Amino acid sequence: MNCRFACTKYRHMAVAKCFALMVMAAVLLLQGTDGKKLSMSQRVNGSPRAKGRLGHFAHQESCASPVSAGEDRRKDKTKLTVAEWNVEWLFVSQPDVQKAGVLCPGSCIWPDESFAEDHVIATAQKMRELDADVYILAEVQGCEVLRRLVQAVGDSSLRYYLVPGTDTYTGQNVALITRLDPLSSLFRLDESSSYPVTGSLCGSSYSGKTGCSKHFVTTLNASNILIDVAGVHFLSRPTDPGQCTRREAQCQTFIKAINNRRSNYLYAQSQGQRELIVAGDMNDYDGATRDVNNNKPTSRVLSWLSQLQGGLLSAASKVDQADRFTNWWDRNGDCVDEAGKEHSSIDHMLMTKGLFKRIRQVKIKHDIKPADFCSRTGEPTSLFSDHWPTIVTFET
Repeated sequence: MNCRFACTKYRHMAVAKCFALMVMAAVLLLQGTDGKKLSMSQRVNGSPRAKGRLGHFAHQESCASPVSAGEDRRKDKTKLTVAEWNVEWLFVSQPDVQKAGVLCPGSCIWPDESFAEDHVIATAQKMRELDADVYILAEVQGCEVLRRLVQAVGDSSLRYYLVPGTDTYTGQNVALITRLDPLSSLFRLDESSSYPVTGSLCGSSYSGKTGCSKHFVTTLNASNILIDVAGVHFLSRPTDPGQCTRREAQCQTFIKAINNRRSNYLYAQSQGQRELIVAGDMNDYDGATRDVNNNKPTSRVLSWLSQLQGGLLSAASKVDQADRFTNWWDRNGDCVDEAGKEHSSIDHMLMTKGLFKRIRQVKIKHDIKPADFCSRTGEPTSLFSDHWPTIVTFET
């Protein structure tokens, strides 16, 4: 979601309640909640369903460990289809999980449990149509909603994985659903980086430290092609100076996580070329591959990521500029997707040159009506998301 800590985003809330949430968000930002740490056992060790701890507020279940490491259940092993999608508050009521921050369903886009459950069903319906082998999903609550989602998809070849993050305000995480089991547990780096990063042009006077609260790195084996997969969800508001400077620090931590994983002893002994996919809701623009509105970044996030491993290339470069948009922001609050300036690309999928050469097809699927909460009708504009999924198919 293109998050905005403003009452217009949650128009179904009372003004007083909305204002209170905004104050809480500001306090949590100042406290640097992104920098909170999880133990190594909570991140990657133990059983596939070991209990972890999310900040001070909520118990989060971990499902980071592979069920059958390296198992490949693709229907057609000559191709690999990867989807990136922000599924917008994929949450269900779990009283024993969520204790503070944004209550969802309730104070998020889904006002009650029935809407939240219908959203899970709608997301599953779209996933059946996409029929991807690998899904990198943002704004996911945790393992329980992933279990329900995969069950609703009705595809026994799909398994779900998630390492809990440290976003104690939204409780959101980044998840992996896949037909290829990871070679080992999902990894998340519990380090903070200082901001502003040297040379920053964000224009902010803020300074401090922050971690990258929502990310994972893991490795898949697709027909003997080792692919490191890094999923991420950075801070929102692309050109806001304060968010920009923190987002750059988040990116520094994320890059450390990727490099840490790639230097892991288990894979250092592997032969042949190892590829890399970096994907997620980066809440930022790509200056090299401009979107439909030619939006320019103020941060260096996409530039830095593009320099990894000899240079990463964007899947969006294979899409006509007129179709390069992944997010809808209802700027005037009229509950109507008016296109134009309401569209932008803030979700990205970058990859090594070796994988880029293997691309068969890239699509940004604009065949769903985007979701927002409409104050006039008292209902969401749709049950999908305010983001459109990006689908890339590779030859393997």
